[in-house]
Amino acid sequence: MHACAHDGHMAMLLVAAKILSQQKEKLKGNIKFVFQPNEENAGARLMVEEGVLENPKVDACVNWNRRAWRGLSAIVPLMPSGENTGACHLTWTDRKYQENDAIILELSGCYRRYHSPMARTIFLGDNPPQELQRMADIVAEGVNTTLEFIKPGVTCEEIEATWAGVLKNTA
Repeated sequence: MHACAHDGHMAMLLVAAKILSQQKEKLKGNIKFVFQPNEENAGARLMVEEGVLENPKVDACVNWNRRAWRGLSAIVPLMPSGENTGACHLTWTDRKYQENDAIILELSGCYRRYHSPMARTIFLGDNPPQELQRMADIVAEGVNTTLEFIKPGVTCEEIEATWAGVLKNTA
């Protein structure tokens, strides 16, 4: 599970659902609480295509984000290393870097609610393990192929399919 603030979204919607459900006799119409899966990758789009706004039909929609309409501070720089490097958005640790560590360096900024995270893998040694090098080569190929594909008029879905195609062909 990728839980960067999604637990906050879930908690807020559960509290709203509980409070509004307790007041349902005072409310006119139906309330539909929608928990969107796969937020970053168009989970809502699939739900709409599958009819979440129908039966009963939705007359109005409210989107509630934490800190809505404010600039967000993004996240602190993350630099995990060692065995847990594969876990997303690890919290700070006092573990010292060691020879032959793979380190994930993740930096992010935010301007007018547009987040622009950047993550890179750094290897502290002379020769990275073969599997790490193979993954790095695949990612580089995917990034280069995808960047070459991006042109005006291309949809995000087409861009993602290009990226996924590189991964599929290297599996």
